[in-house]
Amino acid sequence: MKKTIMFRFILIWLAFILFLEESVISQESKVDTAISTTKPESVRKMRYDNFVWGGYLTLQIGTVTIVDISPQAGYYVKPWLLFGGGLTYEYYNQKWYTQRISSSIYGGRLFNEVTFFMSKSKKNKS
Repeated sequence: MKKTIMFRFILIWLAFILFLEESVISQESKVDTAISTTKPESVRKMRYDNFVWGGYLTLQIGTVTIVDISPQAGYYVKPWLLFGGGLTYEYYNQKWYTQRISSSIYGGRLFNEVTFFMSKSKKNKS
C-alpha cells in the first residue's frame, strides 16, 4: 500500500516538473521559425560550467565503526533546475561483548533541485 502511494506521488511530481519546464520554455521562445535560420533552443550544446559535483564522507571509529562514502554529480538544465545522481557505500561494524556485527550497504540516488528565488547574477548566467 505504501509503495503504491509513493509511486503515485513520484509520478505526479515528475509530471508537474515536466509540465512546468515545458510552459517556461514556451513562454521564453520569441523566435519566429519562418524567418529564423538559427538552431532551435533544444539543440544547444552542454556547457561544462553547468556541471556540479560533491558528496559526503563519514568516518566514525570506536566500538561502533561507520564509514560512509557518497559521491554525487549534477547538471543545471536551467539556472533554476538541477538534475543529478550519485552512488553510496556504507560499512558498519559493531563489537557487542563477544559478538561482532558487520555489514556493507551499496546503493544509488537520483535527485533534483528547483530554485524558486535566486539572485540577479545567477539569472544572467544562463
